[in-house]
Amino acid sequence: MSEEEEPEEERPRSRLAGYAALAVAGAAYEASRRRKLEPKLGENEVTPERTSIGVRFAPPAGTFVSSGSLFQLTYRASFAPTGLWGAVDMYYDDGGRQTFTLTKPASFTTNRTSVNVPFQGKVSSAGTVVSATIGGETTGIRRGEFYGILLAITPELPEGKILAQGYIYDGHNLVLGENVESGPGGGPGNLRYITTADPAAGAEVSMVATTVPNNALWRPISYTVVMAQGLTQTPRPGLRFLNTGTVLYCLVVMPADVAVSTTVTCSWARGGVQNANNVNGGSMAAIMPEIFLGKTDSLGTLTEGIGANSNYDNGRCLVEEWLVLSP
Repeated sequence: MSEEEEPEEERPRSRLAGYAALAVAGAAYEASRRRKLEPKLGENEVTPERTSIGVRFAPPAGTFVSSGSLFQLTYRASFAPTGLWGAVDMYYDDGGRQTFTLTKPASFTTNRTSVNVPFQGKVSSAGTVVSATIGGETTGIRRGEFYGILLAITPELPEGKILAQGYIYDGHNLVLGENVESGPGGGPGNLRYITTADPAAGAEVSMVATTVPNNALWRPISYTVVMAQGLTQTPRPGLRFLNTGTVLYCLVVMPADVAVSTTVTCSWARGGVQNANNVNGGSMAAIMPEIFLGKTDSLGTLTEGIGANSNYDNGRCLVEEWLVLSP
């Protein structure tokens, strides 16, 4: 046997060492593959935990909240539900689970200001919110009349972490993860039908009822008013839009005058057609401009040549309204 030839008794040992190396490499690969397949829970990166009775998997994905956190509903409303309820479910990192319930309001504020309603209880340790729902007895509430924001008031963020925001209305609850802005970008608003006071002869239609309230945004759709004209004057009605109630920034006039001793219905409508069917009384129409009105903006009549014998009745206005925070 030459000096370079391996002894017979050493060859089995070499093979065993090779097999062992392959086994170690295979185990490392399998461990790496399993790590990639293990479920993760957002920012917590929770993986299955082995216990004496098997494997306890991580709870469903959700939003992390820290110990000492509180839950709160902030709402703005122009119309109130007859009742409201809410529940927030969370898993604690130690494996526990708890449900927090909304403190049911005894009454509601409907002047569009922000109102805070607390949930009962406090988060006892760090965990994850996995579901949340806010609803109630909302029959008759239309989209655009009740806007809610579900918050987690945490020690790190006392202003509140938003868990959900959107409109609550008949047939629709607010749920965890919903993120709908309160303005036109979030969808349609509430259709409001407004009737003004009946002015005296020779006066313009009052704009008190057609002034945008705080925390609201209007999109005018139509405005209709009837003028009964007596002798002497031949006025031409117009619809004006005022910024903060004083500054005129748009005026749309009728295409013709109101004749002596006639009664004419005057309408401005979005998507309408201009016409002047008013020779012996009747109607006139003009197109409503594409315009939005913010808080304290207003719309109403401005009439060229109005006189003592010119008499408007109640103005009737249709607007689309959203509940937005006014600057």
